[in-house]
Amino acid sequence: SADVSGTLPVANGGTGNNGTIQTYSPTLSCTSGTMTPTALTGRYLVQGKLVYVSVALTAPATNRGSCAGFWSITLPPGVTFAEAANLLASDFDASTLLTAGGNASSGSFAVLTSGGLFPYIANHHYVINGWLEQQ
Repeated sequence: SADVSGTLPVANGGTGNNGTIQTYSPTLSCTSGTMTPTALTGRYLVQGKLVYVSVALTAPATNRGSCAGFWSITLPPGVTFAEAANLLASDFDASTLLTAGGNASSGSFAVLTSGGLFPYIANHHYVINGWLEQQ
């Protein structure tokens, strides 16, 4: 029998990953206008069709730019949505939970307050964590 090295495919009984958390550089867009976060970082782990993702964002200190509506944040490279996503967004500085959900057609996920409002507060730190199922 041949030795297997690297990632063992799901079809061969593996998890589809090498157990390493990857980093990526997500981008943020708005329903309309633009905003440049002070910091925006992403991490993810692929296990078969499940992708665990975490994005950390720091809002600008004084100027949200012309951003209005909800935030749309890109998925990790090569990740595509299927039907299921379970993401939780929070504002660490205000101890507030936000809403995050997948948008299969755009390859991103949206973040907004529970009332459907734009989640910006100057200098606040936002974290989006959760999992989604790939196609």
